Amino acid sequence: MIQVRHVREQNECIFIWNDALGRDPLFDIPDIFGGMYDENSTADDYYPRVP
Repeated sequence: MIQVRHVREQNECIFIWNDALGRDPLFDIPDIFGGMYDENSTADDYYPRVP
């Protein structure tokens, strides 16, 4: 049987909501970058690239 999961991409990360009762997500994912950078910033501004 194929099951459906709620998936969200935020700050270049993938979040999957898995609820045993099959409910919709009970809360929003907090934005850890909110207020740290200007509105045009991305996760790359926080996570520097490492060769």
